[in-house]
Amino acid sequence: MKKCFALLVLGLLFVGSPTAQGALPDRWTPHLAYHDGTACATTGPYLYALMGENLLIYDTENDAVAFVDRVSAGLSDKQILHIGYSQTRGWLVLLYRNGNIDLYRPRDGQLVNLRAIKQATTENLTVNQLRVQGDDAFVTTNKGFVWIDLTRAEIKGHFPMAACNDVARVGNRLAVATDQGLKTIGVQQNFSDPSLWNNIFAHPVKQLAATTRALYLNVPGGQPGFVGTWRIAADLVEKAGTNDFARVDLLALDRLSTGIDGKAFGYNDRTLLQFDDDSATPTAATLQSGIHWLESDGKGSFWIGRDGEGFVRVPLNGTTFDFTTATAHVGGYGPRYDRGYFMRQSGNRLLIACGRLDPYDRVDTPQMTMIYESGRWTFFETPTEEKGFVRAPFENATSVAQSPNDENRFVVTTGRTGIYLYDKTSPTQQYTYNNSPLVSAVKNGSPAAASYVRTDGAIFDRAGNLFVLNNSADTALWALRPDGTWKGLYQKELDNAPTLEKTMIDRDGRLWVTSRRTVTNHNGGFLCLDYNGTVDNTDDDVSRYRTTFLNQDGTPCSFSQGLCFAQDRDGAIWLGTNEGVFVVDDPKTWFDNDFHVTQVKVPRNDGTDYADYLLAGVPITAIAVDGANRKWVGTQGDGVYLLSADGVKTIHHFKTNNSPLFSDNIWSIACHPTNGSVMISTDVGMLSYESDASEPNEQLNRSQLRVYPNPFRPTVQRQVTLDGLTADADVRVTTTSGALVFAGRSQGGLFRWDGRDSRGVMWLRVYIISTFPRPTARKVPPPKWPWCADRLDAQGIFVCRQEQNTPFSSHYGKKSTFYLRTKPTYNIFAPTRELSP
Repeated sequence: MKKCFALLVLGLLFVGSPTAQGALPDRWTPHLAYHDGTACATTGPYLYALMGENLLIYDTENDAVAFVDRVSAGLSDKQILHIGYSQTRGWLVLLYRNGNIDLYRPRDGQLVNLRAIKQATTENLTVNQLRVQGDDAFVTTNKGFVWIDLTRAEIKGHFPMAACNDVARVGNRLAVATDQGLKTIGVQQNFSDPSLWNNIFAHPVKQLAATTRALYLNVPGGQPGFVGTWRIAADLVEKAGTNDFARVDLLALDRLSTGIDGKAFGYNDRTLLQFDDDSATPTAATLQSGIHWLESDGKGSFWIGRDGEGFVRVPLNGTTFDFTTATAHVGGYGPRYDRGYFMRQSGNRLLIACGRLDPYDRVDTPQMTMIYESGRWTFFETPTEEKGFVRAPFENATSVAQSPNDENRFVVTTGRTGIYLYDKTSPTQQYTYNNSPLVSAVKNGSPAAASYVRTDGAIFDRAGNLFVLNNSADTALWALRPDGTWKGLYQKELDNAPTLEKTMIDRDGRLWVTSRRTVTNHNGGFLCLDYNGTVDNTDDDVSRYRTTFLNQDGTPCSFSQGLCFAQDRDGAIWLGTNEGVFVVDDPKTWFDNDFHVTQVKVPRNDGTDYADYLLAGVPITAIAVDGANRKWVGTQGDGVYLLSADGVKTIHHFKTNNSPLFSDNIWSIACHPTNGSVMISTDVGMLSYESDASEPNEQLNRSQLRVYPNPFRPTVQRQVTLDGLTADADVRVTTTSGALVFAGRSQGGLFRWDGRDSRGVMWLRVYIISTFPRPTARKVPPPKWPWCADRLDAQGIFVCRQEQNTPFSSHYGKKSTFYLRTKPTYNIFAPTRELSP
């Protein structure tokens, strides 16, 4: 029986005239870390806070937070390195790690991008500092400095010279701090004429701070007799000599600046100094350890930034800060770090491991594992030596798996200190080189052995066996049985492989493994092990490690990195390599000698019969399959592709130049099974895309159907969503009088509608949404029911009139009863075509 479910949508869309179709609403949501207080600036009630590499604005009067990023504000880039605020022009200057610059005006959202430094950046150019002072901003580099005119919102000039540490404007002169001394020049003079520069202080200077009456400079350590802070009157800067400088303190400072109150201050990791132009010595205050940033609010308190605590506003009580008297706090939003190299969807939970195995230990991330579920982030506790775990550094969580028998039990692998069992978010057990078969990448007798137990690829099978990878070991694949005992599964091709990484168990129970690197004694590739569900009995095991393939045309397919894989809803395995994507149509054939892969051919559609292999030569770093069997493909350097189920059609190609994507380098992708959200982890942060597909239900069940939001308000909501559908279900939107407004088909189990009719017009109405499960396509011979009109229309289509709620059966066997809820209608059948209800 073909069921129809009608769901009433009370759609108070708007009051007024109908609205024509406009631009599609934004479907992107950033998921960025706001935990580590890095830098800030203040003006009035607003705090502009840089946390990690992400910006937010905190309204202290209303206790409100606004996030400023590529999605919400259209910023041109990610990874903000420095910020500064112009009190005179209202521009927030954002300097990115790659040299890109944005001018952002918070009061109206205006954005100006200045790309000169980014476009001129070479590998050996280093950005040192950003200094914003009134109508000017200065970016110092190891090859000179850039002057930004904030009045005109443009770059005034790039001035090549030796490495610059800082720049300040003092009246009509610029003061430039260098390792060779303090140099000055008139703002109207020719900067390229060396004879016009005056070196007025012949010792290295790192930091500057200008007030209305004085210029302060700080000399770093290593300069006996000169270390500390020096002051010179502003009117003496033009032709000063060394005798015009007064040494006001002996401390080397980490930062020297001018506060919102116009007074200079500076600090290092232990002491805060506040300077007065009329005093020979500064006022000192003691600081607690771990402080990254201090900024005066101009009212006797300081905003203090620390790791994991965001920013806290604390009054200065004499010479100390008492954090128990803090008057405001901001931070603690989003994931702990902007790193999600490993992601795995476990039901509605997204499991994330923040680290990755770097064989050369160039990039390390504190050991952090996270869960994202129902819009909330949960962080796993990091082990410590004080709690008996062996041993620091606790870094680089590489994978996480949830027990199939207990949703509160997890396993975390690391690139440093072995494997951890977790009860909820607390570590309860560690497996490492001295209490398990796992071995270190260095000799176990070495003092460093405990820090190089490199593990990855945690995954459970249906029986509760845990599989893990032990890199740089003779036996690289291990199974931890439910009873706590270990079983080694030796694979010769994995012997001492350095970067075994991802694992997957396919629907038939076969275990798959990727090897990410080719080195002298090992070629990157893919392993498939069919252990027949019996970990203890290896006699029935079949395995094959492949580092090259033949495609369907007999053409060799070479690659050096096995990077990722995913099994689609038809059972095929999609393999991602550094040379493109390959498809194993039938995984059982992997072990055959005549095995071949399929390279999807994409027609050129240029009038010829030519086609190109899908993504040939593109490094494929992530593959995820959504509820409509479409493939989300992440790449190294080419963004994200959304491909049709067969891979022939590119539905979307998201890059940084056409979307809010943070980077074109993709680490991982995960599709939520019910809400259609697709989480994309780049190498600089995570964001999700609201797709139009979710996993379908096997049968249509009214209790599982949801329509939301209801009522629908397009001024604040993007679209109406209907979920809980079967695959390819027909959905129709009608008025209460039965007029068809919109019709479509579900993607997997999800259907979305933007509230507009076929002409792009939106009306204030109450709508009825009806859904029909789509039967399997079959050939239908000409019907010969006695009550059916025995005639053909002009296209050769049989037209049959059917009364309301009248059952009918096909004449060739199994009964199929159809009920219509409407008045008499016409069902149209094509005698030799696929049935399209």
